[in-house]
Amino acid sequence: MKNRSKKPFRKVAVAILCGIVFGLSFISANAQTTIIDSGTCGANLTWKLTNDSTLTISGSGAMDNYGSVPGTRNPWYSYNSTIKTIIIGNSVTMIGNNAFYYCGMTSIIIGSSVFSVSSGHFYNCGSLTSINVDTNNLYYSSINGIIYNKMQDILIYCPEGRTGTVIIPNSVTAIGYLAFFNSKITTVIISNSVITIGNSAFSSCRNLKSVTIPNSVTTIGDNAFSDCSGLTSITIPNSVTTIGNWAFSSCGLTSITIPNSVTTIGYGAFVCYHWFVGYYSNLTSIICEAITPPDIDVSTFIDSTIPVYVPCNSVNAYKTANYWNSFTNFIGMSDTVFIFDTICQGAVYIGNGFIIKNGAGTYYRTVITSNNCNSVICLILSEYFVPITNYSSIICQGEAYSDDNFTNLTLSGNYYDTLQNIFGCDSIVELTLTVKAYFVSDTAIICQGDSYDFFGRSLTKEGVYYETLQTINGCDSIIKLTLTVSLLPDTTIYQNGCILIASGAMGYQYQWYFNDVPIPDATEHIYTYTQNGVYYVVVTNKYGCRSKSKEVIITDVGIDQLLVTSYQLRVFPNPTSEKIVVSGQLLDVSVEIFDVVGQLVYTSPAPSKGGEHSPSFGGGWGEVDISHLSNGIYFIKINNRV
Repeated sequence: MKNRSKKPFRKVAVAILCGIVFGLSFISANAQTTIIDSGTCGANLTWKLTNDSTLTISGSGAMDNYGSVPGTRNPWYSYNSTIKTIIIGNSVTMIGNNAFYYCGMTSIIIGSSVFSVSSGHFYNCGSLTSINVDTNNLYYSSINGIIYNKMQDILIYCPEGRTGTVIIPNSVTAIGYLAFFNSKITTVIISNSVITIGNSAFSSCRNLKSVTIPNSVTTIGDNAFSDCSGLTSITIPNSVTTIGNWAFSSCGLTSITIPNSVTTIGYGAFVCYHWFVGYYSNLTSIICEAITPPDIDVSTFIDSTIPVYVPCNSVNAYKTANYWNSFTNFIGMSDTVFIFDTICQGAVYIGNGFIIKNGAGTYYRTVITSNNCNSVICLILSEYFVPITNYSSIICQGEAYSDDNFTNLTLSGNYYDTLQNIFGCDSIVELTLTVKAYFVSDTAIICQGDSYDFFGRSLTKEGVYYETLQTINGCDSIIKLTLTVSLLPDTTIYQNGCILIASGAMGYQYQWYFNDVPIPDATEHIYTYTQNGVYYVVVTNKYGCRSKSKEVIITDVGIDQLLVTSYQLRVFPNPTSEKIVVSGQLLDVSVEIFDVVGQLVYTSPAPSKGGEHSPSFGGGWGEVDISHLSNGIYFIKINNRV
């Protein structure tokens, strides 16, 4: 008997894609809107509050009026903190008094039939930031959540919750009563179309810091800026004739300049009030530019000891005018004479009593006049800036450039000359001269099979090429082109089980196709197929050269049994949900199952010693319970000893 050496233990690993695929399904349910509460709010009107925090007023006609005390409030008052949106239907004609008193909504939609809207309807709605009016409404309109009349020449109401800056459009001529009452805005820019700022227009805007009033405004109404405690300065333009009662009461103003145009200032206009200290004044000075003292009231100002600056020649008129005569400290303001003059840049100015070495600017000097009033001379000095005239020229290498300003220039660069202009001031001429070089070098890359047009020549091979040209300046130029031809990327596909592998190199880009359709997110050099069909890949190298691979036809996905011929190995059924059967001419079989990320999810018992079949795979076959595995695709690794 021949001595047989024992064969070494050899493991055969077979990677099999087991299409254990289960259908996944889900149910998407639309969120349902439910009614929290409802009722009536007018003869033909109803209201309802839904769980999306929306209050809807429906029906036709006018809403009921309500009060602000218990027993008279609107029927949804108890829900005020939860209401976020209010929709007023298209057939509602009037909004009731206090209908939305202290409501917490952030937005309102007003229908097409409402013909009466005022700030009182939304009193103390501090979260309200936007009101939108139906475009078919005949009486009102809205821009950026602010209500205007239909013609948009009167600003009706800005929501209390608005913050930041508001720019009033050019169509507006009047800002209405209580238009910005209690608003949280910090800045308002009023267009120069506005003529009237209405009564209480900005009352209680305590965050208001800056107001731009144009010189088109003639009237500032009663209480227009009352209780704007954050407003510490304001410029009243020289177009305003009337300042209403309490117009700037309880503001943060410490000084005020009243322009020459003002003829009337109402009572309490610059008086502050606090319930604990009573009436008081923040003003430390008053400047009144009016030559004729404006009409005031006994309470227009209440601190008669602060200095009042008035035109020098009008001091006596103020001392005898009604209620102005209570002030004790008038100071005559100087007359100002304005002089405008110009010098050359860098020159010293001597004239009108000035010696100025610092160039352009505004300068003052005081002259005592015969009536003991100071007169101020204001010199506004400007400069003729040194103009710089720029021009350029091109010459050929070896030539010399000359013109009216320069001679015999042969090198590229910037050249300067100084001239004198018509004002006697120096001006500078700058020439940018370019000397055209003979030689220009360029490079290009094309893909294999493409061509490159080089001044009419179609180039297809790598190499260095030259062309001689004559420029528009008559200079010969030699163009050197270094052409590189990039090989098309290799598109060989290798197949390993259900894995397609494309050859490639660093920087390549890949796009796999299935039945001539790009596969989403299939942009790596490896692709695992899951369907029968025709596959190929398009590879692009770093130069943008593209190449398409040969097509690979796949027909082995989803068959009932997978067979490895050498061992008559069969795995079935496929797909499955409960178990799989592994059979074949195998000894000492063990089975391992991996998920798609390579994680081991199942291991069968180890093979028994002495060459006998594994206890779970006796007789060359065995079952694997996979009922515990999640839906998906798995790989089976079968180990045996031959």
